[in-house]
Amino acid sequence: MHDQPSLLVDLVVALAIAAAGGWIATRLRLSSIVGYIAAGLVISPLTPGFVGDVDRLRLIAEIGVVLLMFSVGVHFSFRDLMATPLLLVIAGVIQVAAVMAGGTAVGVAAGWGLDASLFAGAAIAISSSTVIVKLLTDEGRVETAYGRAAVAWSIVEDLSAVVILAVLIGLTGEGDAAARLAWTSLKALVFVAAVLVVGLRMAPLVLDRIAQIASRELFVLGVAAVALGMALASEEVGLSTLDVAATAWTPS
Repeated sequence: MHDQPSLLVDLVVALAIAAAGGWIATRLRLSSIVGYIAAGLVISPLTPGFVGDVDRLRLIAEIGVVLLMFSVGVHFSFRDLMATPLLLVIAGVIQVAAVMAGGTAVGVAAGWGLDASLFAGAAIAISSSTVIVKLLTDEGRVETAYGRAAVAWSIVEDLSAVVILAVLIGLTGEGDAAARLAWTSLKALVFVAAVLVVGLRMAPLVLDRIAQIASRELFVLGVAAVALGMALASEEVGLSTLDVAATAWTPS
């Protein structure tokens, strides 16, 4: 018996605990996502008992985030974003900036240092589109006016996350900060532009061809290949997988 649990053990335990957490949450009339979050805490190094391979589980979690963000596009497309009232977009940007500034100030006051405080502020400034869409879907409100406004607001935050990450990565580290910022920003802009081209032009054509075969399995494989392919492209250009998660909704 190996000391380190295998990938299969990590998956089985994680899925079993997630299923149990989701079931308990629904029995308590809460969203199942509350149970999933609790399950993640149960198998984390922060709690006693079973602890899976952190790096392996983080990779699995990132893949799940990419696929979930891709599914957001089922409810909200790029055209919907373009139709979003300008006032809502401005309000979303102001909210991100205000919360990030407040979080950064708290971190500096706590003695974390400026870099750590900036990243902490950015983390709390961005809401999760996957959580919002899940909650609205469970309640059957995702297609309501306020439901779509909430999704639009969260997507504005997702796009803000791409900009924030590019800026923070450029400002931290060794070497000339201005050069790092310019290079990171350029890569992020090129990547987002490429995602828009693939998402609005190429992916719909490919998925439409697959859909014509009338095979659910092939269509699911095609969707997974497109979403994970963007994640791979993100890593190849030196960006985080979370960057592609923030833009993965565009192909719908």
